[in-house]
Amino acid sequence: MATLADLRARIADDLARGDLTVQIEDAVRDAVRLYEAERLGFNEFYRVTASLSASSGSVALAALPITVLAVDRLRRRDAAGTWCELPRRGVATIAALQDTSVVAGPSCWCISGTAIEFDTVADRNYGLLLDGVRQISTASAAADVSAWVNEARDLIRASAKKSLYLHVIKEPEQATACAAAEAEALAMLRGKINLKKAGGLIRPTSF
Repeated sequence: MATLADLRARIADDLARGDLTVQIEDAVRDAVRLYEAERLGFNEFYRVTASLSASSGSVALAALPITVLAVDRLRRRDAAGTWCELPRRGVATIAALQDTSVVAGPSCWCISGTAIEFDTVADRNYGLLLDGVRQISTASAAADVSAWVNEARDLIRASAKKSLYLHVIKEPEQATACAAAEAEALAMLRGKINLKKAGGLIRPTSF
């Protein structure tokens, strides 16, 4: 299994530059930040639990057990113990619903600023389940073996080199070549993720 130190060494070797240690480290971190919200399989999460407290109309994202970058699906547990999916609405819609303070079970939600906002003030404690995209290692420790330096190694390598050629070494032609390699690596990674998710079933479509 590759480490961050291995990735940095390969980039330095590709560039034939041993004097860019700090710049390479910065470029790798920048590349991770660039793609951390991209759906790449390894950074998706499912059925993460949270809770909405009675008399509250929101849940702070910082209160969740992971760092959430996007929420795709949210369910709440009803009195019978069944999980019910709540539809997502626009921020303006939820804000308008909140203008009339109603104490009841939430029926829809949005993300506004740093919180998940609901249309009502909860009449009791509610369990929540969330699916979406989370932040994983930002690749800062040399011994890091996260997905960014393994599954996404080619993507981060090409993106970091593009940045270095463009901003540090000042060779735009090489940066253009690295951008092409970056796009190819991203397409291949997306293809692998789609293959894993494919169910092998064909669904009828109404036209």
